[in-house]
Amino acid sequence: FDNMNFDAITFHPYMGKDSIQPFLKRKNKFVYVLALTSNQGSNDFQKIKTGKKYLYEKIIEVSSGWSSNQIGYVVGANHNGFIKSFTKLNPNIPLLIPGVGAQENSLINLVKSLHSNLFLINSSRSIIYSANRNCTLDEFEESVLLAVNNLNTQIQ
Repeated sequence: FDNMNFDAITFHPYMGKDSIQPFLKRKNKFVYVLALTSNQGSNDFQKIKTGKKYLYEKIIEVSSGWSSNQIGYVVGANHNGFIKSFTKLNPNIPLLIPGVGAQENSLINLVKSLHSNLFLINSSRSIIYSANRNCTLDEFEESVLLAVNNLNTQIQ
């Protein structure tokens, strides 16, 4: 993302263009549109058929016309097939990828499926809950730093 010159990255769920437009007006902002999450409940709505397409495909299709360089998509780490085809066809569209760590999706399979270097892998719970429950602040900081460094090493 170094060459993109964004000073902030904003996540915004899909509620329509009017919800995202204020962020797109600010040329130094970036919006991740929720497309296909890694949780099991993603099947409840994101994989509903709307005509011949799934809802998540329609969301990407419609929202991609709102900006050519300020929109990326949230796609869960367990959707390796989709990530592989999407990044091959759209190497300039960033992905925010949750689902490694606590959800235990394969980081190795995810990295193998990426055909672009425009991605952020998000891992929250496995990092913030890496410390023992009754630890000191110093122990917490040490544990979190170790978890972050371990994940970064695995990604590289």
